[in-house]
Amino acid sequence: MREVPFFGEFYRRTTGPLLAPEVTRAEAAFIARTLALRPGVRALDLGCGEGRHLAELRGTNARLWGLDFDAGSVAAAARYAAAVRGDLRDLPFSTAAFDAVFCWYSTLFIFDERENRRALSEASRALAPGGALLFQSVNPARLAEQPTARFEEVLLPDGAVLAERARYDASRGRDEGERSLRLPGGEVLCAHYAVRYYSLDELERLFGEARLRVAGSFGGVGGGAFEHDSLDLIVLAIKEG
Repeated sequence: MREVPFFGEFYRRTTGPLLAPEVTRAEAAFIARTLALRPGVRALDLGCGEGRHLAELRGTNARLWGLDFDAGSVAAAARYAAAVRGDLRDLPFSTAAFDAVFCWYSTLFIFDERENRRALSEASRALAPGGALLFQSVNPARLAEQPTARFEEVLLPDGAVLAERARYDASRGRDEGERSLRLPGGEVLCAHYAVRYYSLDELERLFGEARLRVAGSFGGVGGGAFEHDSLDLIVLAIKEG
């Protein structure tokens, strides 16, 4: 078994095949609607990956950018938008460069507490006053009810076999997991990850520190209000002047 970094090529190879096109379309439609994307609006996808949302959002005619640290992902996303390689904690954009920023799958909060705040502060800095940030995460209350997750023997289109196990520690708000990939030739790749999931109350405090006022919360891309048992926790925040 060979240990590899989780984010980057391994993540692209093990996550992309699991994302159904209809899921991406629904998420992109929600993003476009909630952020009121239209011609001339400057919008940034933080942690854009290979640009699956950006591809769908081209129809809005907004001015789209994407950022990811992985060179392979940036090269793929560049087919759909102005994609840039960079660090979430030190964005290569000027202050107030965007009218809208969105971030999916808790991408902002894959660091320690201090660095998570730094990433959020950078996202806020890149927003113009009055601009909107849309952030999607997992509802930690649901994770606390079922803290252990596991799947095994998922056959991917390239013939590799994927397995994963994870455990959520509600006392720390951290989900830690191990993902393995058995290649057709027999080699096994393994990677570990950790994500910090914040409650809505915690997010309101964090966002406030970053001069972001929470204007709404949703339990999914259907647009329904966030509730204790919602699967998702999606927050819309406005940059204060």
